[in-house]
Amino acid sequence: MKLWNFSNFVFKKDHSMDKIKEEWFIIAHKGMINSIALCEKFDTDKFIISASNDHNIHLHRLSNGVYIG
Repeated sequence: MKLWNFSNFVFKKDHSMDKIKEEWFIIAHKGMINSIALCEKFDTDKFIISASNDHNIHLHRLSNGVYIG
């Protein structure tokens, strides 16, 4: 999984990918990811839940991609 930062990119004006920043990249699963959900209801942090053909469901912190469980 990869998190991109588009905050400085203007879609109708910018034609260069230079303003798009990669925040983090992780290898989360051994199989193809077939479902991703954003979970925003926990305290002040946000999480990503992903499911894969490797029969696993993972929870990662959105801010840095760290595996939670």
